[in-house]
Amino acid sequence: MMKDIREHFSKLEDPRIDRNKRHNLLDIVLLVICGVTSGA
Repeated sequence: MMKDIREHFSKLEDPRIDRNKRHNLLDIVLLVICGVTSGA
């Protein structure tokens, strides 16, 4: 299941400036999904 989610969201374009990127966009998206599904 995690592989499917990663494949789906890996198509997102990251609009952030390269020098300001501390975390991978896909990691942020997955953390948000986990937070929303857990009710946080």
